[in-house]
Amino acid sequence: MNTKADPNSLEAKVKHWVNGFLHSPAAYDGKSADDIIRADIKESKDIFKRELPKRKAIDSIKIFRTKDELDLKYWFVEKPNNNQVKILVHGSGANFAKAARAVSLLDRGFNVAMISYRGHSENPGKADQKTIIHDVMGTILEIMNNGYQAENVYLEGSSLGTSVLAHSLKKYSTVIIQMFLYKSSMVKDID
Repeated sequence: MNTKADPNSLEAKVKHWVNGFLHSPAAYDGKSADDIIRADIKESKDIFKRELPKRKAIDSIKIFRTKDELDLKYWFVEKPNNNQVKILVHGSGANFAKAARAVSLLDRGFNVAMISYRGHSENPGKADQKTIIHDVMGTILEIMNNGYQAENVYLEGSSLGTSVLAHSLKKYSTVIIQMFLYKSSMVKDID
């Protein structure tokens, strides 16, 4: 009995499409995805250079190390006396460079973590459904372990990012409940 799926079947075509959708950022207008990411990051750096000094805020690229030892970057923007953090998770065709949104949130009392997936925002690796959910939740816990109490952490997703957050919260609901019950941000592991 041949168990190999027919590559021309609808199921195979859908799996191929989903795989490509999750694995790579979008390219459009004749520009490669890498060119678009670099332009978005440059634009965000320019906005931060202009706007953060006015707010006495700083930005930095932070690293979250995954269980399989990939270093995933996330962009963190902070202002003294902001004790809340808003974590932004982008859609599939986007990246973590969301400076205008971050500046707006700073003005409303939030520090901002703009996180990304494997294979996006110049991060190494290749994303799939399992790794995206695991990495996003791991990054959220990393941010919380750096001093943010659960009640001061807010999540915001765009497009695929909303779905990723919903699936992460569902999958790791026990961990999240523990954070609120114990009023602790010191949850070390999500497995």
